[in-house]
Amino acid sequence: MPSTKICAALFFALIGGAPRAGLAQGDIFPAQKGTRWTYEGEVSWQAPGGGIHIEKAQLQWQMEVVDSIERGPLKVALISGHPGDLAFYDENRKRGCYFLLVADNRYVYLRRCDPMLSREKLSLPDGGLEGLIHEEDLIFKLPLHQGEVFGPEQGRGQRDDTFYEWSVEEVRPAAPRGIAGVSFDKPQTEYVVICRTMPDHQIATYIPGVGLTHYVYSHHGTASDVDMKLVKFDSPGAQ
Repeated sequence: MPSTKICAALFFALIGGAPRAGLAQGDIFPAQKGTRWTYEGEVSWQAPGGGIHIEKAQLQWQMEVVDSIERGPLKVALISGHPGDLAFYDENRKRGCYFLLVADNRYVYLRRCDPMLSREKLSLPDGGLEGLIHEEDLIFKLPLHQGEVFGPEQGRGQRDDTFYEWSVEEVRPAAPRGIAGVSFDKPQTEYVVICRTMPDHQIATYIPGVGLTHYVYSHHGTASDVDMKLVKFDSPGAQ
């Protein structure tokens, strides 16, 4: 995923009324083992050889909770896949490996796993999971409001803009039409956040209790663009 330690785009849901997906009230991320998100959309990239020809492809990509555990105030999910894997796409691209951590139901971190691990070898580490938390991996926190800026400290005090941090662009009524497995028994809110850097930007849209519903990546130099929308959400706790 581009710029992972600076502003990794994430697939986190926010606290709110739970959708009809069997999720516990107040969960900020659907982290049950077997939870799966299916995305469809377009990727484009510069053809090999340095020419100006741009390749495009319509793809389907999945993100899945391979394993999860809860120890005290800390929840950890092992994630296979994310739409950000598709940046600078090639036909041999495989799903990435991530640790997703939620501390005190308020602070959310994303940390890459060893990309060489195979699916069969994926496992949560033994012992204290607190060692997985690194402040530079903070990508979400609660509460969150429109116009708020959050994220790593690298850019703070050095710039007078919101580059290299997450900025809440819009808070609006959710419209999950066209997402199989998602329906609400009362109005919900979705959140659009953006992270801009000099070489690229990422835009992520989240719906409470569902997670990442739309992901956009665009590189400002060598052509690479990703635009993936959630089309199906599966949860083992769905009713």
